[in-house]
Amino acid sequence: DAFLAQTRLTARQLGVAERMQVTGRLSPMRMAEHLRSADVVVSVPWKSGFADHVLEAMACGRPVIASSSGGALDVIEHGITGICVPAQSPQRLTDALRMVLCDREQREQMGQLARKRVVEGFSLGHVVEGTLGSYDRMLAASGRRARAS
Repeated sequence: DAFLAQTRLTARQLGVAERMQVTGRLSPMRMAEHLRSADVVVSVPWKSGFADHVLEAMACGRPVIASSSGGALDVIEHGITGICVPAQSPQRLTDALRMVLCDREQREQMGQLARKRVVEGFSLGHVVEGTLGSYDRMLAASGRRARAS
C-alpha cells in the first residue's frame, strides 16, 4: 500500500532499509519469536486502541514504547515497564528510543519488569477474577445476589 511504499522509501533514504523487515500476518508462535528478537517494541498508532500487542511484547520480556493513549496507558508503567510518548510526536519517540536503546541495563530491567507485570496482573486467571469481582460489586450495589450456575 502507499504507506508501506513511503516507509520503505524513507528507510532507503535513511540507510536503514536492510534492517527493516515486513512480515505480514504471523502465527502466534512466530509472532512471539519476532517479539523476543527485538530490543524494544514500538507501538505508536495515531488513534487509540486496545493494547493486546503491547501485552504480548511485554509477556515476551520486551520494553514497549507506545503512544500515550488507549489501552497502552493501562498496561505500561511509564519509565518502569516501557515508555509512553504523545501520539504524533516524532521527536519524543526518537528521544525515548535513544534512551532505551543506549542503556542496555535499563532496557533489560524494563523487559523483566514488563514480563512480571503481565504475569502478575494480566494473566487469564487474574482477568477472570477481576471481571467476576466487578460483577459481584455491581450486583451487591443493586441489592441482588449472584445465582450459582
